[in-house]
Amino acid sequence: MTDKISARLARQVGIANLVELLSSRLSGSDLHSLNLKILKNRLARANWSPADLLRTVPVTSACCLDARILNEIEGLAYSLAPSFDALEPSPLLPIGAVHHLTNLDQGNVLSTIRTYECSSDPTVALALEAAKRRKAKSSRPHTTRLITNQRVVRFPVPETPGYTAHFKLLAIVTAHRNEGSINREVEALHEQLAFYLDFIHGLKERGFEFSKLVLHFSDTRVLRRLTASAGISESVIKARVRVRDPQGAKALLKEFGADWPEVIKNPEDLESWFRQTPDKPPEHLFIQMRMLEDNVLAKLRKNHADLETGFNMHRLTGMHYYDGPCFHLKALAPDGTSLIMLGDGGYVDWTKKLLSDSRERLLTSALGTELALRLFSPDLSQSKKAGK
Repeated sequence: MTDKISARLARQVGIANLVELLSSRLSGSDLHSLNLKILKNRLARANWSPADLLRTVPVTSACCLDARILNEIEGLAYSLAPSFDALEPSPLLPIGAVHHLTNLDQGNVLSTIRTYECSSDPTVALALEAAKRRKAKSSRPHTTRLITNQRVVRFPVPETPGYTAHFKLLAIVTAHRNEGSINREVEALHEQLAFYLDFIHGLKERGFEFSKLVLHFSDTRVLRRLTASAGISESVIKARVRVRDPQGAKALLKEFGADWPEVIKNPEDLESWFRQTPDKPPEHLFIQMRMLEDNVLAKLRKNHADLETGFNMHRLTGMHYYDGPCFHLKALAPDGTSLIMLGDGGYVDWTKKLLSDSRERLLTSALGTELALRLFSPDLSQSKKAGK
């Protein structure tokens, strides 16, 4: 709710501090009881008709895809991840789970009048489960690997072709200890990315039209140094850069005269650029980028000839979400006109928060299985061409 709407409602009911009273003076149970009573009263007074339940609304409409195909894709994913425990998370999370862990706006999730919210990100549910499993300190030396393919709902309803109000996401998390080096992070990143590429290869064997894949790493610590050297504050980035607006970051960087390359193939190229700036990152960050190139990207390219890799130095989305290395996985659209974002992932600080343990590390990632089916399945592509 915006401040303008809050002020208008306060004037209408004649209580100047209405929002303050409801948000801080009422207990959680009293607020729930009030919301439930209001909802019951509105339903009792509404002129309801069966047509109200038959309206076409994106968030309540059934998925138009064949559930058998979705199930087959899900089975393929699980068969390729034997070292990950497969979960079927609850469709509900504790209220505020996404906001408290990710700092995203609560308006992006569907909150209930009870103390729950509908799942909008399966990695959050997996992170909570991982933290529960690692709550006993004796469990923390071990690595926790979890996977799911969950239907989620998000707001606002997207308008991009192929995107829907609710959809399935294939998500995996790897929770482990910080061992004082990046070796474990490198292993986890390679394991997750190798799984996704094997999964896409499995889809190609089933006729899916993947011709080119693009995998770009970024590192939020390096990006913060870069943007700071250009005079771009983190508050400005948070206010102006949106995931749904890919041009926002480019416009902001251009406005501040950022002149570093957008994508580099070799981390040494970035080191050369940074030698000219007064705000050079610590040497260990460059060492880690070289390790990611040598031990992750180079190995993946060797096994996947259609894979293009690099380091995206213009990625401003996720700077307040990820904590260190992160990645984007894109695929060339079947018509060859654009790159489609399929997967996204990186290290986050969620298990650090949940367990109050600074040595906890958590790698989360997700790939749009339903999106892949809508945009890259030959059967669906032919249906679109035929106008069906």
